[in-house]
Amino acid sequence: EVGVPYRKDRSGAVEGISALLRAPATFSILIINVFVAYKLWSNKTSFESVSLNYTAIIEGKEYTRVVSSAFSHFDLLHLGFNMMSLYNL
Repeated sequence: EVGVPYRKDRSGAVEGISALLRAPATFSILIINVFVAYKLWSNKTSFESVSLNYTAIIEGKEYTRVVSSAFSHFDLLHLGFNMMSLYNL
């Protein structure tokens, strides 16, 4: 169909949202990343407050930085390329 955003793989199966739904872990990580990026952008959170920083983690006992740094994307292009890479895994 014209205007339908999907593609077919080599076997003829339709890829896209249905492919993500068949991979719930990938879909969940993708959604979490987009949600966290939105929250960081909307709250105008600084990069330094969530980055992986040894001193802040060990001496400041800010253990949430270990996880938050993995989900931090401060640029739309960075988020886009990472999510495309995740989707292609």
